[in-house]
Order: sequence, then structure tokens, then C-alpha cells
Amino acid sequence: MKLNEYPELLQLSENDLLLGWDSVNAIVSVIRVSTLRDYLGVEPPADNTLPTLVFSEFGDNKGMCYWLATRLDDNWSNPHTSGELTVISNGGGVANLASIVDRTTGGGNYPASAQNAYWGVDFKTHKLKVTDYIIRHDANSGYALRSWKLQGSNNGIDWIDIHSQTNNTTLNNPFDWLRVSVTGVTTAYKIFKLVMTAPNSAGTYEFCCSELEFYGEVQAI
Repeated sequence: MKLNEYPELLQLSENDLLLGWDSVNAIVSVIRVSTLRDYLGVEPPADNTLPTLVFSEFGDNKGMCYWLATRLDDNWSNPHTSGELTVISNGGGVANLASIVDRTTGGGNYPASAQNAYWGVDFKTHKLKVTDYIIRHDANSGYALRSWKLQGSNNGIDWIDIHSQTNNTTLNNPFDWLRVSVTGVTTAYKIFKLVMTAPNSAGTYEFCCSELEFYGEVQAI
């Protein structure tokens, strides 16, 4: 028996709770959806049920964050707030996690000024074999990202370096976009993070960012 046999359960988030009634012993039990998922397992869907997400243009609706935000219905809602994904960061500074996937520009947005500052996304119930990713600068004039590495993980502990950039000068002005294509990736990952590896254009370690998006082949966990 797999969780797939109960499609109504697949629509619940990992932290939702289910109540069970034992009519023989008159006992109510509580179980978290994530525990039930781990116990029953989820049968991977057929290959043609999950998309390959291809970049079209900056701000498009073709990326992984957008797909997770709308996969249950056509109405977009912030996927971090709804629990479809989790934005991750080393915190501090002016770091609004949900704003990284809210599809608006917002104001200044950065973790604490420290070496190896990072932004990232945990896709939770899906993995991605990444082909492209998007970074958008925030409202600051200057303080633009220059050097970083993209890392992937499936457990949040062991990280694999996927791609790196050194002294990339594309980002300069408020809300500038940058698309990076990645080749030769053979493994899909559940979690991605972009780690700042050298000072920004102002010589400090604020990782200013207003949006991240990822593209590639979606896989089930």
C-alpha cells in the first residue's frame, strides 16, 4: 500500500496532523503526514507526469518555485508560506525568507554580512536535475553579488558543489536579473543553496537578493 492510493492525503503538507479513531479500544491517535509518508512510501509517478521546466524569460511562470506554487490548482500562492517549499538562509541582516519566492521586487533583502552567506530553497517532496537558475538583485544600488557557488543536497548535511562563478559583473543596478545555465548535471537534488564566496561589488558580504528560480527536470522523492 502506498500513499498514492489516497490522493486526498497527497494534497496535505508535511506538517499537517491526522486523527485516527480506534473503535474497538476507543482511542484517538494523532499522526503527522510526514511520518505517514515515510511509513507508507510514495510510488514515483510515471515519467510523463512530472515536467521538465525550461527557462523562457525573466519573471516567467516556467520555473520550479512557480510550478510548486500552482501544482495543486491554478491559483498562485507563495510556496514558502503554503509549505510547498522552504526558503533557507543563514539569517540575520534583513532576511525575509518568503520574499525570495514572492515574485515581487520588495526592498533590501540580505542575510547577515558574513563570509559564506547563502540563500537557498528546499523543494521538500520533489527533486530537480537543474539546468538553469535565476538570481535577481534587490533594491540596493551596488552591493551586487560577484562570486558564488551553487550546491545541492538531498539531506541538508552533505553538499555537492554543482557550479561556481568568480567575479561575474552582470548584476549592478536595483532588481537586475541574471540567468546562469548549468551543464553536465546528472543528479537531481532536493535542496539547493547559493553560497557567496567573495565580497560583493561594495567589498562587503551582504548577499543581496530579491528572487531565486530554478529550472530543469523534476523528479519525485
